[in-house]
Amino acid sequence: MSFIASTILTFGFVFVYWLYIEWECGKHITDGVSGYPYPFLKGKSQWQRFLCISVFGITACCNWFILCIRSTTL
Repeated sequence: MSFIASTILTFGFVFVYWLYIEWECGKHITDGVSGYPYPFLKGKSQWQRFLCISVFGITACCNWFILCIRSTTL
């Protein structure tokens, strides 16, 4: 799979994952028990939570790039 296709799929998956987190946590945020699955998301705005989750996508793309380099040099 090419780097571009992998990047698009990764960010698509991370975006859908973020939407799911926002949807689920948004429904139950007022019950006093539920919260975001990652402690660093608590107290952040929706935009800040999106940027934090985007770091996962960037990390995944960097991981793909590093693994591709490693597999061609071995």
